[in-house]
Amino acid sequence: MHSAVPHFEPTRTGLVPSASADVDTATLDLLASWREEDATESAEEVRLAEVEVAEFMKALNDNRSRTGEGQPG
Repeated sequence: MHSAVPHFEPTRTGLVPSASADVDTATLDLLASWREEDATESAEEVRLAEVEVAEFMKALNDNRSRTGEGQPG
């Protein structure tokens, strides 16, 4: 039986479809274009993104504390 979900194998560069998988090049091209759009060399943009992630994680952890879920890990 053929699965619509491709099998991925780890490599030194990350996860790539195995040789036997049907490759959806349109999706891979779209993901690559998004990665290129999101790429930045601006130190200020990187700093702002890091602050945003830190604030988001703090909010998640604060919510976990309020609901009694505890911290992940």
